[in-house]
Amino acid sequence: MGSASSASGAIAVDLDTGAIVAAEVHAADRGDTATLPDTLAAAEANLAAVGAAPTPEDPAELVADKGYHSRDGLKDLEDGAWKSRIAEKKAAGVSRWRGDAEARRAVYNNRAGCARGWPGRRSSSGPSWSSAASR
Repeated sequence: MGSASSASGAIAVDLDTGAIVAAEVHAADRGDTATLPDTLAAAEANLAAVGAAPTPEDPAELVADKGYHSRDGLKDLEDGAWKSRIAEKKAAGVSRWRGDAEARRAVYNNRAGCARGWPGRRSSSGPSWSSAASR
């Protein structure tokens, strides 16, 4: 018998219009945190093609479920083209930063974004994009 290969899909959706701005297929053995950069790169390229790519000066909001939350991922997004609103995994106890001020800043900025509310449930001053996995 041969081995079965499997894949996982991810989509990026404009929350204001419902338009799909990227649809990516990833190997199923890659977790959400590992595939997010590829999905965002595809979304940026597609948005650039229509003159709407987010920039660090004019970032778009990224809304994602807790499967996409990681300190390294948030650090990579910090000060970039995406303002994150990624649901945080429940953690037992308190966070231990162990001198990683960059991760602390990124996580706290993400928390502040989540505390402001979710796009689509309030008026938004800029574009909002959602990255969601479909399985």
